[in-house]
Amino acid sequence: TQEVSLTVQDGCGSVGHGIDTVYTYPTPNPGFITSTDQGCAPLTVNFTNTTYPNPPGQTYTWSFTGAGINGFSQAFSPVYTFTAGGEYDVTMNIRTPDGCQSDTTFPAVIDVWPQPVSRFTLSPAIASIVEPTVVFVNQSLLATHYMWSMGDGDSTNLIDPVHTYNSLGGYLITLVAYNATGCSDTVAQKLTVRDEQTLYAPTAFSPNGDNNNEWFNVSGNGIDWDSYHLYIYNRWGQLIWDTDNHEKPWDGRYKGEVVPLGVYTWFVSLRDYNGKLKEYHG
Repeated sequence: TQEVSLTVQDGCGSVGHGIDTVYTYPTPNPGFITSTDQGCAPLTVNFTNTTYPNPPGQTYTWSFTGAGINGFSQAFSPVYTFTAGGEYDVTMNIRTPDGCQSDTTFPAVIDVWPQPVSRFTLSPAIASIVEPTVVFVNQSLLATHYMWSMGDGDSTNLIDPVHTYNSLGGYLITLVAYNATGCSDTVAQKLTVRDEQTLYAPTAFSPNGDNNNEWFNVSGNGIDWDSYHLYIYNRWGQLIWDTDNHEKPWDGRYKGEVVPLGVYTWFVSLRDYNGKLKEYHG
């Protein structure tokens, strides 16, 4: 406070005196400290208000502007999350209990680094154990390098890897994409490698003792071998050999003698990995 006196003298020489009191209020000195001033989006920053003086009833409005974002808070010491990359200004609007107001902008005090976007496709999405090679196409954005986890213990930093799986089952494929500032994004997809039932039988064999193509047998994948049965018939439809042991091939003999050169029919009955009965012949 300050007293102000006023003395006035008119043209007749009369003098008047007046005294009054002028009240002045302190202007707040805005300020804050931050828990961090740079980092990857989304970046959460704790603002600690250091404004002085800070009398009871003083109010604050904070503005956070930049990267197309205009956020605000009326907390004394706000916590704000910046979701997009870019530089941000922070403005403090302070209103004192006496009605005084202060607006102060701190330019570019927060630097948020953009985050890459991790994404990929895989083909096929459901692979067969017969053809278990999968092609991965990296569709990430704003990234400079990558780390893949293939779900079977293998990993690679290739951009577009090709990977072969050796076992049936489900695999969780994870891609982490990084940019030059070290910011990262992670995405995962599930791959299934399923069984597939196949059967192969030779079209000819020659049981002549030269150790070349001496046996006839079938092979395959996705077969319940406990349900397997192989039958061999001659051209007249006579059963000349059969077995339920898939590891036991036909040696071309009937009753201990090599059968004559000719055309013979085979017939296989089995169940696949789903328990479905199937029959093949040739």
